Amino acid sequence: MEQLFALKRKLVLALSITIAVGFFIAIFVSYSVAKISIHNTIINQQLPLTINSVYSDLKNDDLGIFISPRPTSYQQHYHDYMDYGLNLDKVNTLINLYKKEFNHNVYLANLNGDIIISTRNDDLKMQANINNIDSLSKISQNIIQHRKGSYQYNLDGDTYLLNVHYLPDFKWLLLVDTNQDEATANIRNSLYINIFIGIFIILTIIFLINTSMTSYQWQLKKIFNEIATSDALTGLANRRTFDIMISHILANSLRNQSPVTVIMMEIDKLKDIHHKYGILAVESIIQQMGNVIKNSIRASDVGCRWSDEQFLITLNHCQADKAQAIAEALRMNIESAVIKHNNQTMNMTLSVGLSQYHVNDTVISLIDRVKTALAEAKALGNNRVVTLKAPYILPETVARQASPRFNSIPVQMPV
Repeated sequence: MEQLFALKRKLVLALSITIAVGFFIAIFVSYSVAKISIHNTIINQQLPLTINSVYSDLKNDDLGIFISPRPTSYQQHYHDYMDYGLNLDKVNTLINLYKKEFNHNVYLANLNGDIIISTRNDDLKMQANINNIDSLSKISQNIIQHRKGSYQYNLDGDTYLLNVHYLPDFKWLLLVDTNQDEATANIRNSLYINIFIGIFIILTIIFLINTSMTSYQWQLKKIFNEIATSDALTGLANRRTFDIMISHILANSLRNQSPVTVIMMEIDKLKDIHHKYGILAVESIIQQMGNVIKNSIRASDVGCRWSDEQFLITLNHCQADKAQAIAEALRMNIESAVIKHNNQTMNMTLSVGLSQYHVNDTVISLIDRVKTALAEAKALGNNRVVTLKAPYILPETVARQASPRFNSIPVQMPV
């Protein structure tokens, strides 16, 4: 049974680990897929869309920008009288609106890396140079050289995704970036919530598994105990159980000075049934006769299947003469019982031998005497009860007897 408990612990542990690993793998795979999806959406859709929107608004004449073709030589003559360039206040208002609406940083830089205007308040603010910022210095040359594309950099412990567009008329770079960690904050919070829910679900599943297995385990334990102590065919005690119980029964008999009588029964002509009808008929007969025996003895008595065709009963607080009457009634019950196999009625009988426990008996001597009585019943033609009394033994010969299986002070009892 201890092996069963150990197996249960290992099984619960294995199931728990499997469920937990599977659940957390599913959570982290889902989180990774969502994070990659958000990353791609920002790089391929959000930032380019913001850049195009800003670039489109920068073409608005109200901002004072001439993105259209450069002035001709004739127009250049009047350049000093023209409002050429951009209104920084209007541009600053514009890009701050984009930052507020989309939470993207917008800034303009020349080809030397100097930031002309910016929504940033950190290192990437106005009058800064991207070549001198540690986080951007590794990619600044690529930005200036290629003048477009998507990039990634780290600043103050946060990861930023950057998209670049070139304004050829001003030879400026339009840069738009966003904080990836802030963009993925919601799915991180969802991850933490899912982990918490997952732990709760896993613990609940483990509890239910453990409860179910404990219930199943006790059912198995009950079944194993019944298998270990009972005969599977008749439900009576088996030989092993009788060997354990008989010592206690006889010890109680000595201590309480109460009589105990042992009865051994054998089914008559069972071998003929076996040869004629087969093993299934034999098992059916034994099972039915076992039920008759169980229903014929008291709750305080112990019925046992001694061998294939023999049964043994200990009648507690029962003298030999009363036990003989009980055995005779049981024999008659079997003789009149309707024993059937495959709808065929069979007339079955029992041969019975019995003897009362004597103070000088050992378990072996008592059983041997009962077997002798049964053998005499068989020799007399079956279907009868034979009682054999214990021989009187002088006290000086008791020491030569085999020691009983129990330790008790012998007490004289009636024979």
